[in-house]
Amino acid sequence: MALTNTHIGNQNIENALKNTGSVYFIGIGGVSMSCLAEMSLERGLRVGGSDRTPSDLTHMLENKGITVYYGHRASQIEGYGAVVYTLAIDIENEEYQAAIKKGIPCISRADFLGYLMGGYQNRIGVSGMHGKSTTTAMLAAVFEAAKKRPTVVSGAALSHSEGCYRKGDTDHFIYEACEYMDSFLSFYPTIAVILNVELDHTDYFASLDAVCHSFALALKRLSPDGIVVLNGDDENVMRIAEMVKDKKQITFGLSEAADVRATELSQKKGIFSFSLIYQGKNLGRISLGIEGRHHVYNALATATAALASGVSFEELAEGLLSFKGARRRMEYHATLDCVDIYEDYAHHPTEIRATLLTAKEMTKGDVWCVFQSHTYSRTAELFEDFADALSLADHTLLLPIYAARETDTRGVSGKKLASALSCPADYVASFSDAADYIRENAKSGDLVIIMGAGDVFHVLDELGIRSCS
Repeated sequence: MALTNTHIGNQNIENALKNTGSVYFIGIGGVSMSCLAEMSLERGLRVGGSDRTPSDLTHMLENKGITVYYGHRASQIEGYGAVVYTLAIDIENEEYQAAIKKGIPCISRADFLGYLMGGYQNRIGVSGMHGKSTTTAMLAAVFEAAKKRPTVVSGAALSHSEGCYRKGDTDHFIYEACEYMDSFLSFYPTIAVILNVELDHTDYFASLDAVCHSFALALKRLSPDGIVVLNGDDENVMRIAEMVKDKKQITFGLSEAADVRATELSQKKGIFSFSLIYQGKNLGRISLGIEGRHHVYNALATATAALASGVSFEELAEGLLSFKGARRRMEYHATLDCVDIYEDYAHHPTEIRATLLTAKEMTKGDVWCVFQSHTYSRTAELFEDFADALSLADHTLLLPIYAARETDTRGVSGKKLASALSCPADYVASFSDAADYIRENAKSGDLVIIMGAGDVFHVLDELGIRSCS
């Protein structure tokens, strides 16, 4: 049985923290949990937590003075006023069960993030099935260019030199609003961005209708004078817009109906530039710093939220040009024997399609995709879409499916997916097998993408490249 999000409310969380001035994080080494641990420490709380194994993130937390335990034991939560958990832990986790028995308030990660963001004036939440981390990082770059010093919490490292959390002032808080398990129903945005909507997380959402319903509920949590920033070219997003007509809405897109739109698109080696039209006025030319047509939409969402927050066009243009991408998002790692090696987090057919199309614009050689599908449920529900998207590569290698929180009850496998592709495709049983296959078959001028949301990054290790994970 999986744990779910709590919604105990900010006042109850405040009361729990007042008692002992301390908080304990189960799964503290996770990307998002480590951010919350840092923020809690900066608020003057005593912070501790546990994770299964040491990592760069846990070492970073320890260096800041946070107590980190390796392994989960009931005795470790003694003396803490509240326990924050990630949904990735098992409900039988020893520390979680001990906290329940002792009456220590247990708070989900999203609920605690909602509490922490309460002290910030302008809260920009970025939601959608694809592009959340990139757009969050892109907004951070733009606000930094405008010297607004935002506080940022992202699902991916913001740059090559920092992690997923950036401490800033209390004027602006930019964060990733994840839809999984309705996490975003714990947040309180003043600007709510929806990049795109389609069926995903099929282990939680029974249908596209259920997805749209949750997004509409999230928008209803917007502050009374808040703004909804919507992709006007996305049919499902506009369907949600109809459900929240009482909210102020600004649309972005390529169509003439959009309030903020891109015209006169041009590209060179996959990097796009365009003219930005804002409510009928041509503000000037925007040039992006990263490859991919899909980033035009991310940039338009960024522009809409930034301009609404008082950023000038000149600052916007500077920030977008300087932005070179978030970690594990079409991230270049190395060139081995004249073969370029990239890593990408894509784990949904739409993301895979966008990444592979971008890769084809970046090279004259063949595009190789080493893919690890994430969860049996997603693979089964979107099987044909996965096969179509992965077939865009010139060669695809399929690894065993990353189970995450699931067991195989759907009869799908990496081998079965490989047989469904229309491009040359092979199943490889291990990370080392994938690396050997690439070494033996990729030729000079080719481009290889190590792709997936699980632990596929270990292929980079096998290639002798240190991954960012």
